[in-house]
Amino acid sequence: MGEAKDDTGPLRAEIEQLERELAAAKEASRMAAWARRFHDDVLQHNRIGYFVIDRQGNHISASDSLRTLLEFDGPLPPHVSQLFDGLFPDDTLRKAAGAVLFEDLTAETPPRRLLPVRSPRGTELWLAIRLSHLPDDQALITVQDVTHERGTQLALGASERRLRTIFDAAQVGIAVLDRDGGFIDANPAFLAFVGRESSEIRATTMMELTHPDDRAMCVDEFARLHDGTLPRLDVEKRFVRGDGETVWGHMTATWHGNANSSESYGIAIAMDITEHRRLEGEMQMLDKLESLGVLAGGIAHDFNNALTAVVGNLSLARMEARPASLIEDRLAAAEAACSRARELTSQLLTFSSGGAPVRKRLDLARLLRDTSRLGAAGSRVRCRISPAPDLRPVAADEGQITQLVRNLVLNAVQAMPEGGEVRVEAHNEPQAGEVVITVADEGEGISQAVRERIFEPFFSTREGSQGLGLSTVYSIAKRHGGQVEIESTGDQGTVMRVRLPASALDEEDSPARRDPDCAAGARVLVMDDEPSVADIAATILGSHGYDVHVAHHGQAALEAYEEAMRAGRRFDAVVLDLTIPGGLGGKETIRLLHAIDGGVRAVVSSGYSNDPVMADHRAHGFAGVLPKPYAATDLLDTLTAVLAES
Repeated sequence: MGEAKDDTGPLRAEIEQLERELAAAKEASRMAAWARRFHDDVLQHNRIGYFVIDRQGNHISASDSLRTLLEFDGPLPPHVSQLFDGLFPDDTLRKAAGAVLFEDLTAETPPRRLLPVRSPRGTELWLAIRLSHLPDDQALITVQDVTHERGTQLALGASERRLRTIFDAAQVGIAVLDRDGGFIDANPAFLAFVGRESSEIRATTMMELTHPDDRAMCVDEFARLHDGTLPRLDVEKRFVRGDGETVWGHMTATWHGNANSSESYGIAIAMDITEHRRLEGEMQMLDKLESLGVLAGGIAHDFNNALTAVVGNLSLARMEARPASLIEDRLAAAEAACSRARELTSQLLTFSSGGAPVRKRLDLARLLRDTSRLGAAGSRVRCRISPAPDLRPVAADEGQITQLVRNLVLNAVQAMPEGGEVRVEAHNEPQAGEVVITVADEGEGISQAVRERIFEPFFSTREGSQGLGLSTVYSIAKRHGGQVEIESTGDQGTVMRVRLPASALDEEDSPARRDPDCAAGARVLVMDDEPSVADIAATILGSHGYDVHVAHHGQAALEAYEEAMRAGRRFDAVVLDLTIPGGLGGKETIRLLHAIDGGVRAVVSSGYSNDPVMADHRAHGFAGVLPKPYAATDLLDTLTAVLAES
């Protein structure tokens, strides 16, 4: 028998092929199932949907997620126009959306669109829509819900608008700076502070706006702020405005972001402190004046006591000299020299805390005419004086106002060494209740730096000047409740204005002159701690028939007055020195004298006082006031007027 033949080989190969095909089919089925799950999980159940339309807008297919996203309870409409009817209640918006869809269908590369819609349930949504072309004239439209993102974007925009409103409305200057100190932005308050327009500020830097004298300091501070070694810059510095004026600002600055990043920036906040600095400088100047006043007051007090004896003796000697004789002429010259010395002590008292003005009603127009020409005498300067015809009087110290006007005129004269014209004017400002004195020159003008110091004691730019002239003007104006203003523009000269309160006093300019001998026989008590002053007062009064008693301190004066009352020989008048070192002065003595005799008639006399008694003597119980140094006629006239009132 032959060997058996195996016919199963082809069959086995066919079975293996079928097995491989079956395995491939299972894998394909598995991949299809995975694709369906991906479709359901990723596309159908998230906030991204899609639908396919043809060129006519017919709805071919759509994802379930689109229906969920658009909140359609049933199937989507068969045509896109019907879909738009449900999503765009507003007719205008619906037509615009249709136009956009048609534009995208014909565009080669349609853009991403952002549209507001309202679902059939009334929910307002923002949708991001993109169209992609498919074969067979079909289009795939993907729709994404970006309502939350859009809300965040709108909120951010609203926040930016609020911040911009605050930025623009802030009363302090705010500037945003780049890493080189250039301006990225600046609010209106900062632009107004530095006197620049928005277009100008972007073409400059913070350093260019800084005063040259402050730049070195600011460069160093900004460098430290930029590299992080200084967390916050806090500085007072000067800015140069667009018109060239210098202003003071308090500036704080912080740096934000990485110093090496191009997106880092600085924020600077500036406050205008120009007025604050001016007031601060004014207070410092007043402190200097007060310190000077302590010294000036002491010197003036002693000097006026000595000068009183000299002036009194000279005036008494002139009364005895033959008129128009050589002796009378020499005595008159000596008395005039003492008057100039008296003006010097008056100038010292201007700075002292006790130099309160002894006010009376002044004819300012007359004073300006009499004083201004003397201030310009001996110079090459013309003086034109033109007070207003209706100029009101002022309640002021005649000596101090004379000194103020003379110093203003002298300052104007010194500004014109080659000659020129000084204009002295005065007018009323009824609304302010003021009288304004103006002194203008044609000199070189005053720089800003000098203007800041011009009223400081001992400050001067002129060789040989003592630097007290304008300080005296400032102090006198302040003591009278007024103020000094200065206006100077380059080579156009300088205008000085002094504002003084107009007079509210009703009394006459001065008491009528009476015969000093009409009070002959009157009994007068003179109290002064300086023997030479008491002696000359007694001599002057005695030579005119007065019965004089002298006391050197308040206690002695009280005892003498009480003794005279007991004896029935009451004093008709009392002259009291205001300041008695180590003893009762005039202020304390008059109070005790009024307790003894309510009808006492007293005159207060002083060359210096820490109290305002000399300025308002009647409020302190005195009937008259007699500043030292005084001449014989001053003493006699004052006593005559006081006795005439009794």
